[in-house]
Amino acid sequence: MGCTALCVAAGGEGWQGMRPEDRLLTTHEYRILQMIAAGQTQVAIARVFGVGPRAIGRHTASICRKLDAVNPAHAVAVAFRRRWLA
Repeated sequence: MGCTALCVAAGGEGWQGMRPEDRLLTTHEYRILQMIAAGQTQVAIARVFGVGPRAIGRHTASICRKLDAVNPAHAVAVAFRRRWLA
């Protein structure tokens, strides 16, 4: 249940150590992105957060929009390139 802490900033300090301009996503969105990167489905993520899969779908769409990604896999790739995920 859940996922391991995958979010690592360039300095290795994690999300909290990022510059403000790099913090495009909310803490909640980062957790969802981490879980997507770990291979979790929307249904599995929804169970962890205690919400419906459609709510996770809306969060995922927001993540993609904020990262200019065409789909969740692309959002994960963008996050890896920015060194938000390791």
